[in-house]
Amino acid sequence: MKKISILWLSFFPLLAGAALSPSLSEISQTFPAVSNLWLKSLITIPSICVVLGQVIQPKLSRKLTAKTQVLGGLFLYALGAVPYIWPTFPIIILSRIGLGIGLSLLVPHTIGLIQANFEGKYRKNYWAMPVH
Repeated sequence: MKKISILWLSFFPLLAGAALSPSLSEISQTFPAVSNLWLKSLITIPSICVVLGQVIQPKLSRKLTAKTQVLGGLFLYALGAVPYIWPTFPIIILSRIGLGIGLSLLVPHTIGLIQANFEGKYRKNYWAMPVH
């Protein structure tokens, strides 16, 4: 189960943009006063936060354990769901920023966790891993 959880962590960066892209047209209909630039920025905001987070991450690693960073990253990533409860455009922007900061905490550790917990062909090809 531990290995499956690690694999799910490695999928989170992919899901951040892919989950929102198909709904941009519906978001634009829901918020007609919002410019296209702001709508399209919803896709890039998490990536920008990840880049900025990578500048801060080495200093953070000296103060927090990897487990604390991963759990904090998962919490911030989960805040990306807040707009389902409170659907305003500023909340959507803030949730995308939180999601990006969460990703910046997760991304460095997903690769390390895969290297530490998988060996040989399983490290190269996750789908070759036997499921128990």
